[in-house]
Amino acid sequence: MLRASMAGVSGFLPKESPIWEVLTAIRMAKSGGMLIHPAALAAVLAEARNEASPAPQGFGLTQREREVLDLMGSGLDPQTIARALNLSVHTSRGHVKSILSKLGAHSQLEAVVIAMKAGLVKDTTGA
Repeated sequence: MLRASMAGVSGFLPKESPIWEVLTAIRMAKSGGMLIHPAALAAVLAEARNEASPAPQGFGLTQREREVLDLMGSGLDPQTIARALNLSVHTSRGHVKSILSKLGAHSQLEAVVIAMKAGLVKDTTGA
């Protein structure tokens, strides 16, 4: 799953997911978001934790980008992040795109994995 996230996968769902969840994931991916089942997120973050690098890197992220990244690490999409930080969805998506660029990531999940390896995001899943 970690390799898939590094390749740009937009989400992970169990194969027994209901059709409405699959359709929601497709819509989110189309709009640049991601959907990941909590169990899949826990597995990816556990794998990333096992490969974590010892020295944290800042990647030149602003304080606001770090706040957005923390919320991404909790599995939130740009719309929910916007509400949590009292931002417009457009501004939230702009921060997400900036984070992806600065981390060299192709997806939000890949950005979270890179940030976790660098010590910028803590595993909030308890896995």
